[in-house]
Amino acid sequence: QYVLDKGKADPANLFVVGGSGGGYATLGAYLRTRHPVKLFLAWAAISDLSSWYWESRSRGNKYADDILHCTSTTGAFDEAGARQRSPLYWDMPATPKGRIEIYTGIQDGYTGSVPVSHSLRFFNKLALHAGTPDACVSEEDMIRLLSRGLAPDPALGTLADRVVYYRKAIPGASVTIFEGGHELLTDYCFERMRDAVVDSR
Repeated sequence: QYVLDKGKADPANLFVVGGSGGGYATLGAYLRTRHPVKLFLAWAAISDLSSWYWESRSRGNKYADDILHCTSTTGAFDEAGARQRSPLYWDMPATPKGRIEIYTGIQDGYTGSVPVSHSLRFFNKLALHAGTPDACVSEEDMIRLLSRGLAPDPALGTLADRVVYYRKAIPGASVTIFEGGHELLTDYCFERMRDAVVDSR
């Protein structure tokens, strides 16, 4: 709304793009925005603060304390408070406000801080809501991706200059696992936004 009020944004061509914490915000915007958005691009997104607390704590990184500070007033982990702030547990909108594409590097969780399960589980939420359970990422595939026990799939082509390991799609949403870590591929985002504008003309 701030961009529409103060900037030179085109209301017919709104995009939400973010990585890591920005990816978390992108998932949240997809679920709760009141604005029509042409395309949401979520990279290395955090979808479940409860899982991420325990993942961060086991790795000894600072994010476990950050989660405590934003979910609890007592200093003790508050499961309910974490879930209330987690897009994975929020209600789906009656009508999605735009297409969402979720991307994450297969090395994230090893060289980065957000395991690929956050992206995969959120995609499954979308697939189940759409009534397409066959499109869900299977438990077997999720384990193979989390353990990096999967070879790139040549049939999936590349993402920018990166090989792609895995992709699932339903109408209006997709998830892609590529060779990379905890990152957002900026040039590719601009390409996708440009393509979305062209396709709508």
